[in-house]
Amino acid sequence: MIYTLRILLIAAFFYNLNIASSIDFESENFQADTTLLKKYVEQIWKFRNNKPDTAIHFGEKAIELAENTKMKSYLPQIYNYLGVVYRNKGLYTKSIHNYNLALHYANTLKDSTQIGYAFNNIGGIYRLQGNYPLAFEYMFKALRVFERIEDKEGIGFCTINIAIAYRKEKNYEKALEYLRYTLKIREETGYKSGIALTLNHIAVVYQDMGKYNAAMQQYKELLKLYNELDDEKGLAAANSGIGAIHAIQKNYDEALNRQSKALEICERIQDKDTEIIVLNRIGEIYLETNQFEKALEYLHKSERTSKEVQTDVGLIETYRTISVLYERTGDFESSLKYYKMQSAISDSLFSEANTKEIARIQADYDLELRTFENINLQEKLDQQKIQNSLLLLITFLVIIIIVILYVRFRSMRKMKEKLAESNQTKDLFFSILAHDLRNPFSTAHGYLQMALDDFDSLDKNDLKEVITRVYESSRKNLTLLENLLDWARTQRDQIQIMPKIIHPADIMRDTIQLFKVSIHEKELTVINNLTDDLKCFCDEAMLRSIFRNLLNNSIKFSYENGTIVINGSTSEKFVEISVKDNGIGMSKDLIEKQFNLSANEMIPGTRNEKGTGLGLILCKKFVEMNGGKISIESSPGAGTEVKITLKSSSQQ
Repeated sequence: MIYTLRILLIAAFFYNLNIASSIDFESENFQADTTLLKKYVEQIWKFRNNKPDTAIHFGEKAIELAENTKMKSYLPQIYNYLGVVYRNKGLYTKSIHNYNLALHYANTLKDSTQIGYAFNNIGGIYRLQGNYPLAFEYMFKALRVFERIEDKEGIGFCTINIAIAYRKEKNYEKALEYLRYTLKIREETGYKSGIALTLNHIAVVYQDMGKYNAAMQQYKELLKLYNELDDEKGLAAANSGIGAIHAIQKNYDEALNRQSKALEICERIQDKDTEIIVLNRIGEIYLETNQFEKALEYLHKSERTSKEVQTDVGLIETYRTISVLYERTGDFESSLKYYKMQSAISDSLFSEANTKEIARIQADYDLELRTFENINLQEKLDQQKIQNSLLLLITFLVIIIIVILYVRFRSMRKMKEKLAESNQTKDLFFSILAHDLRNPFSTAHGYLQMALDDFDSLDKNDLKEVITRVYESSRKNLTLLENLLDWARTQRDQIQIMPKIIHPADIMRDTIQLFKVSIHEKELTVINNLTDDLKCFCDEAMLRSIFRNLLNNSIKFSYENGTIVINGSTSEKFVEISVKDNGIGMSKDLIEKQFNLSANEMIPGTRNEKGTGLGLILCKKFVEMNGGKISIESSPGAGTEVKITLKSSSQQ
């Protein structure tokens, strides 16, 4: 016994000695890597406007270095910067992908500053896509974050974004209010590039309001400032603005000269957003000077660029101008065609279908982010395995001594098997708790914190909204806890079945009432066709759990204004009950994974609702314990129908 302990002490001494000898070397490397990483990040921001491909190159090197050296605290800023670069290039899909990664890492690191920037940046993409309700939602989220941490620079980025959205909605008074507030903040912080951009947007508002002299004066001052800052993106915008005013004043030669300068810059720095505007303006100049072929050349190029970057906002002005052109040339059929195309795009920007598509894209990104969460979890598990290996070594030696003195080898092996099984169950249980129970509690905590912070200014409606949100979050917590406890009990064979004759219609009505807040929020229609004469023979508590999980899934994966239909039928031996929605649906491969916890993919709902993957597994367990069966019929985009069969009352 003493000899064994001496061996352990010597091993521990040399293990600690090796760690100590490597600290200085690792510290020197870490400092060098940190300095290099900071330089990479600076280069991303420096080249974001003038040399976007160079900025992307430094961004990729920065990500690789940050991940390899465990300096993940830089990742939110890197991904936010890269999102800006891709936005400037008009690559909105890549842009929002990077913003979502920034938000993911910022949330993980509790980095409020980068959370704020990610919210604001995502709002900016929705603004560029013409989805102003979502844009305002994210931008005001960001503004609250920055106001809470008193970050003036962040506030300035939010308020200018909000001002641009108000201008797009032609609310010029609000736009100027936020722009002047932004200018005041940026003058206080000395952010020269930000001051120039704010003045540029003030000039644009003046131009939209018809105050051409004020706008022209502002643009000319901006040219000097942008030259001092070597800001080519700004120079393109200012030249294009001046050219637009000259066109309004019918100075077409100077207008074309200015727009040509702007176009040359846009093509050089790959600024697709401004390029679309410039191409439209050149087309309008040629239209007004009756050079119709030249006008169509630039307008169709604007159309191609808009489609390339997947934005419909620029197409509205393009198609409007083409429609006018064909009207002037007497081709009324083509004129009507492009007018209809313009109207269709304008309508679609605010249509329900477009909103659902954006929600689907967001869900896809959330699913991709979950992959990164799993990678982080695996890293933590690998570290834990190293520590557990050392502990297991010590435990094993101690057990050997105890076994030699007190028990036989077979008893020791049985103890190890039980310990391994217990650890596996515990790890899975706490993994679910850590990843799925935390979010609803965090949500409830956030709303309560907001209510406490703003209690004196909240009216009854706002307070009711907070209470409703906290109630809904608490209900989700309760549902999750009930599932976790039921699952834990099934693992330990502690659930006893007590069947009796039950009216499923009564239980389904109770279940629908339990989810009334979620149903109301998504404006769902729930049709309960279960009749009061329908009876089955099963355990009531288990049936309530089955209904709760089936309805929860249908609500989670239903689009807003969707429909959920609950049907029932009976035969001599069985009762069949189905819950059907017209939500996102799932593939055959995904259906096969629903009843396997280790293979199940945690897919978020249409509002990014999270789950544990236990719901359908519990349903299957409880249905089979009551002598029934469960099946799923679904396909992507066509909704899902889950059917369960239970014993009829005649089989008691």
